[in-house]
Amino acid sequence: GSGSEAIDRVADPANHIRMALLDWRMPEMDGAETLAVLRQIDPQLPVLVMSGYTESQTLSSFHDGPTPAFMAKPFGVDLLTEKVRQVLGE
Repeated sequence: GSGSEAIDRVADPANHIRMALLDWRMPEMDGAETLAVLRQIDPQLPVLVMSGYTESQTLSSFHDGPTPAFMAKPFGVDLLTEKVRQVLGE
């Protein structure tokens, strides 16, 4: 979806969101803008940022709070599953 959709879902306590997956480039708001708002809602929310750009290019735009986890595109479901488990500590 979009950054605003992610914010709406995290802000709704009925959703019980455990982790956010953000693309660096998204409609309406980019990943850094979205993450800044998500950190206001839940500073401890684990975040995985995905991008076709390099890790250093991507994460250099994220300034507030803990550095999010990173995953380079393209990737498959197995690698995504492994990374999500790693980020969640499972």
